[in-house]
This record gives sequence, C-alpha cells and structure tokens, in this order.
Amino acid sequence: MRCSRARLWFNAPMEILSWLRSIDRARRNRRFQGQREAFDAVLRTLGPGDLALDCGANVGEYTVRMARTGATVHAFEPNRVAFDALSTAVAGFPNVTLHHAALVTSAGPVKLYLHHRAKSDPLLRSVSSSLIVDKSNVSPEDFEMVEGIDIVAFMRELGAPVKLLKMDVEGAEVGLINRLLDVGLHEGIGHAFVEVHDRSVPSLREPTQALRERLAALGATNFRLDWR
Repeated sequence: MRCSRARLWFNAPMEILSWLRSIDRARRNRRFQGQREAFDAVLRTLGPGDLALDCGANVGEYTVRMARTGATVHAFEPNRVAFDALSTAVAGFPNVTLHHAALVTSAGPVKLYLHHRAKSDPLLRSVSSSLIVDKSNVSPEDFEMVEGIDIVAFMRELGAPVKLLKMDVEGAEVGLINRLLDVGLHEGIGHAFVEVHDRSVPSLREPTQALRERLAALGATNFRLDWR
C-alpha cells in the first residue's frame, strides 16, 4: 500500500506537467493556425515547373510536403545528423535537391553551434542548431564547421522565380532577408514564410523590428515573419 501511494505521489507531478504541456500545445496551435492555413493554401498551388525552397529543412517535414506537389525543391540543412534523416525522408523524390550547407550572406565555412544538450539526443536537439552564438540554448564551445552558400549567388543561379520559400534558420534569417532586400531579389519570391527568433536571441530584437519596418516600407507583403 505504501509503495502504491509513493508511486501515485511521484507520478502526479509528471501527469500535471504533461497536462500543462498539452494545454500549451493546443494554445500554440490555435495561435498559429492562420499561418499554417496560409502556408497550406500556397502549397496547394504548387506543381511541376514551380520552385520551392526549404531553408532550415531539419528532418524534412515540410520538404516532403513541398516535394509531393511535383515542384522542384531545394532543401538546406547544415546539421549533420538532421541532414542524414532528411536524406532518408526524401530519398523517393527525384524533384528534390539537398544541400548539406547553411545559407549565408557571404560564402565560406561557418560555425554551426549545437544545442547545449545535443550529445544526449543529437537528432532531437538538431532543430536548435544555429549560426548565432548568443542564441540562448546553444553551446559556444560545441560547434561543427559547415559549408556556407551565398544566398544571393544561389538565387541568381536559379534564374527563375521562387514560388514558395520557408525559412527557419534559428536566428540567421534577419541577415539573409536583408541581403535579399539589398539586391531586390525579394521581388522574385511569391510567398515567404519565415520564423524569427528575436524572443530567444535578445540581440536580434532591434534588428528584427527594423526588418519588419523595412518590409512594410517596401510593401513586401509576400514576406511573413510570423511562421511557427
């Protein structure tokens, strides 16, 4: 009896924590439902002959969805463990080109900082890898050197409009989008769904706000910075 009561006492906090997490997930799903519906609406317009980019593809959830439309898809993922899973996920799609690299504003090797608990579960924690050293959940001492592909050079080499761009690059998005704006390449992107990280990287708060204002001033309504 004592053992059963002890187990009940021990499990109760875990059950409460699980319940609170489920409530938080439901709240987030409601909050970001509009963004997901907008993304799905654009996705339904993709087909053969269209171009789509998945920047920060991780294990390929959205890459696969893009690929199923028949569009030509380019997916970028610098984390080695995530890239292996991504390669497996899209192995059956000849319309997908994978890039084991990060998109950057100037080509060359860059440091990819890993989650401070990456060693305990490299795949699970791969989603938090970042080029931004002061991101709150990465370790400055634990990083991989990865290839950096110049986003402007890559977009120009494509030589065609990009109908859909999804970008989740853990803080590097502000510099990348500003670079596209600098040279006018944003005009060749039909719809861009971008996750910003100013909440987890305090140093990005002012630059992210400045980017929002710049996009508004340019009338660049094709860029949404509220992707989750």
